[in-house]
Amino acid sequence: MLPAWLRTQIKKEGGWMPWHDVMAAALYNPEHGYYMQHVTLGERGDFVTAPSLTLAFGACVGQWVLKMWRALGQPAAFVLCEFGAGEGQLLQGLLAELNKTEAGQACRKAAHVHIVEISPRLQAAQQEKLKEEGVIWCEESALPTNAPLVVLANEVLDAFPVHILRKKEGEWEEEGLNEQGETLWRPCEAVEGWQHIKDGAIVEISEAQEAFVKRLSARINTQKGAVWLADYGYESLPPEGGETLQAVKGHKKISRGESVGEADITAHVDFGRVAAWLGKRTVLKNQADWLLAHGMLERGHEMLAAGEEDALHRLLHPARMGRLFKVLEYGPCLG
Repeated sequence: MLPAWLRTQIKKEGGWMPWHDVMAAALYNPEHGYYMQHVTLGERGDFVTAPSLTLAFGACVGQWVLKMWRALGQPAAFVLCEFGAGEGQLLQGLLAELNKTEAGQACRKAAHVHIVEISPRLQAAQQEKLKEEGVIWCEESALPTNAPLVVLANEVLDAFPVHILRKKEGEWEEEGLNEQGETLWRPCEAVEGWQHIKDGAIVEISEAQEAFVKRLSARINTQKGAVWLADYGYESLPPEGGETLQAVKGHKKISRGESVGEADITAHVDFGRVAAWLGKRTVLKNQADWLLAHGMLERGHEMLAAGEEDALHRLLHPARMGRLFKVLEYGPCLG
């Protein structure tokens, strides 16, 4: 059963709410939303992320940041911003990696580190973990515009609310819930750009995700810099479509309408569309290939010695995170 606060909201909306709005409320409602009140990462929480498994993941990203800084001409100052920084482990591993070498230290000195974080719970964890690093927390609109910008976003795109749409006999309809939590489809306007989708296919569309990616592209094109996006998803949506929206609690998938506000709700990322929004000069790789290209093989020996064999296996094995998870890079400095 849906929680009373959401049933009240659906009633105010006329007794039906599209899944886009349900997801937005479930995750971001200030009083009841999962990311605002309940989120906990790692083995003790509801789900794990790559950075929470091992600091070696952040170290690999640190190598990428160093490479981008060099490609940008080694500017004396640049903005390094992570969106949705979890509990801070990615930056923790990244900054520690930069401090290991003379070149890395020069890059670290030039980096003005920012975090854009919507979750008060996660921001508190970040502030504790990174309290010695001089990190600035700010809104996206407050990011500096007078220096090159390098953006990091790990498992951010999957958390943007999506509309679930279905093509049926040439017409379009949208999935939503009534006050009882029952699934109902209602007619909606035709969806542009999806004429190739087969009848009966389901697609997930997020205007907020598209707007976010396009803002990043515009910033990079103006300020110079690079974008690093990591998430789970597919290279492009097949003609038969696919519904991927899922809820996870305690490391187990549950019904999407269950434990609303107390479970994570996400949708797989269509990296083909994201790359198109960014424009030219994008590079997409499976997570395993990307990590191996940025030093994970060398760090693997250290991980094994530290008892992190399962973390290494999880990050690289194609049946776990190695293939489903992908990394998309974007920036003029990529060639």
